[in-house]
Amino acid sequence: LFRHGRYMVLFTAFFNLLFSFVLGSHYGIFGVLLATSIARLITNFWYDPYIVLKLGLHQNPQLYLSKFAKYLFVLLLSSILIYFSTMFLHFQPVLNLIIKSVICFFIINGVIIFFFHKTQEFNKIKNMLITIFTSIFVKT
Repeated sequence: LFRHGRYMVLFTAFFNLLFSFVLGSHYGIFGVLLATSIARLITNFWYDPYIVLKLGLHQNPQLYLSKFAKYLFVLLLSSILIYFSTMFLHFQPVLNLIIKSVICFFIINGVIIFFFHKTQEFNKIKNMLITIFTSIFVKT
């Protein structure tokens, strides 16, 4: 597999240097860090899974990308919902932390349950958690 991706490292380094010079001159160290992220996104982000799935595992990379897109959508939706539901909460710092933590817990878990409750992975984890909790709390 390395044979197929050996030049991608050079492309990543080239884009990283290019973007680091441009963004680093405008935004400083944040620009350099952002440039590294952008360089990896436009090179390794899609190419590494493609090579591993297509040539190594002989699977369709589209399945991986569609699943990843769904996970990214769930992450963005959760982030947006959390941001807008907590932006107007202003209490004492400790109380603010507790309230926002509870809101985050319910929003994240609610969105995950809404989108993944019918998947095989979700049901397997749910059954594992039920088994663990019943073995801990139910004494026979």
